[in-house]
Amino acid sequence: MSSYAVGVAGYVLLLVLLFALIALSHRDGSRVARGGQLLLSIRRSRFGRIALVFAWWWVGWHLFVR
Repeated sequence: MSSYAVGVAGYVLLLVLLFALIALSHRDGSRVARGGQLLLSIRRSRFGRIALVFAWWWVGWHLFVR
């Protein structure tokens, strides 16, 4: 198996796990927080807001600057 195939398989696995987590969070009585709730809890603190800015900067730099 080539390294490209391993990389693609890894991303597909991460995508499947993400969708499973989203499905778990939408069940009634679930203890898993939804995405919006998670972002709200992160944005409550000053450190969380700064971390979000740096995370967006990092994603933008690595995906859109070329």
